[in-house]
Amino acid sequence: MRNILNINSNWKFIKEDKSDAYLNNFDTKSWETVNVPHTWNAIDGANGNEYFKGACWYRKELSLDRIYQGKKIYIEFGAVNSISDVYVNGKHLGQHKGGYSIFRYDITDVVKFGEINTIAVKADNTIVDDVYPLMADFTFYGGMYRDVNIIVTEDVHFDLMDKGSLGVYISQDEVTNEQAKLTIKTKLTNDSSDDKTIRVWADIVDVQGNLVK
Repeated sequence: MRNILNINSNWKFIKEDKSDAYLNNFDTKSWETVNVPHTWNAIDGANGNEYFKGACWYRKELSLDRIYQGKKIYIEFGAVNSISDVYVNGKHLGQHKGGYSIFRYDITDVVKFGEINTIAVKADNTIVDDVYPLMADFTFYGGMYRDVNIIVTEDVHFDLMDKGSLGVYISQDEVTNEQAKLTIKTKLTNDSSDDKTIRVWADIVDVQGNLVK
């Protein structure tokens, strides 16, 4: 069983770098309230290369129901442009470089259930030498411009830490008008302390949703 909880709404945002904005008790009363997807270059992004580049902050308070206690909890970002630092309850989870790919963090041991959790994200669209692209004919819009989700899984699940993938790979080895040969590979992970016997199956359906195989 996997639950996906979308948390796009009611983020606090400031177009300014605050060195201590990751702290739980940081005052955000003067910050703007925004919904994700969001960019701070929505207006000035049309001005050629003269748009704001720098670090900005997002914060959100989130309560997780106690029914999820004992499950695996992940936070998933569809994309943040272009360098991000993510904190939950003041703990730095990591830095992600690159503004066009999905990434996740395991927050199972960081979140509190039935209480308020603070999520803080520093996003920075400054052009730096080790993050591509360095030049292009489009604006490098800064911000959290794709969905943000909390994902709840059992201890045994398709690997969500596999480089942003879903843990499932499908290869179309041979496709004709009459038939298709597919290779389906899955990456499973067991985060419990017990050995598990797992059955994995795949249903293949046609364009109308009818079961084919």
